[in-house]
Amino acid sequence: MRGKIIPFRQNKGTGRVAFCTRLRDEASKVADALEHFDLTVYSVRCKCGAIDKTQLGVPKEYKIRDSKKFEAGYNPVVQALLLNAVGIDLNVIVGLCIGHDILFTKHSEAPVTTLIVKGDIHEIGKSIVAVMLAARGFSAYDLGVDVPASKFIEEARKVKADIIALSGLMSSTLGAQKDVIDYLNATGEREKFIVMVGGGITTQEWANEIGVDEYADTATKAVKLALELVTRKRALGEWNANILRFFRKGFNRKTLLCTGLRT
Repeated sequence: MRGKIIPFRQNKGTGRVAFCTRLRDEASKVADALEHFDLTVYSVRCKCGAIDKTQLGVPKEYKIRDSKKFEAGYNPVVQALLLNAVGIDLNVIVGLCIGHDILFTKHSEAPVTTLIVKGDIHEIGKSIVAVMLAARGFSAYDLGVDVPASKFIEEARKVKADIIALSGLMSSTLGAQKDVIDYLNATGEREKFIVMVGGGITTQEWANEIGVDEYADTATKAVKLALELVTRKRALGEWNANILRFFRKGFNRKTLLCTGLRT
């Protein structure tokens, strides 16, 4: 920051900071650092405008917290327009989400630079996997970060998911991956869902230890395995459906077992 942003702003005199609400502490430190060099700083957070997500077309069930309560939506376009109105010469992005940063940059009248990429620790990888899965025909539901096991299972039930995919980069996240498996075992739902893990801290040994279905060390492998696992699951489902139809036609259990033995 000191090598490029400070000289630019000292030449121009003023600047703007666009930041993510969750990184407000970091944005405050950036502003303090810039003001230390006698620069005037204006900042706008991502949830500016205080518009409930449902008014922006987001179904209430996709709210991160209580679906019945107000939850402000992200508004990078208005964020840019508000900063445009101040009429300064440089925008600094502090942690805007992937996609939001693009919208902000598109609508900004001033040059834009990114100081902190949101998710540079643990979000980018899973976001890439979600995009790649969507491109291959999956309905990918990205629940974000720091999601409790109960939330994963609740959402999986709601959307009738085939796969629950868990990502982690830091060692502190491993316990949360195991929590999901333990929760599924406790509720008797382990066989309902395919569970995959990935991320920098995970390994095949860890996947084996906690009893997930697959481990992927790259986004490409994750998509390949997901396609294979869902194909296998649906083929098995069709086989089970055929067995049920077999029963419903009047064959009893003994006949079915004997037929299986002869085959």
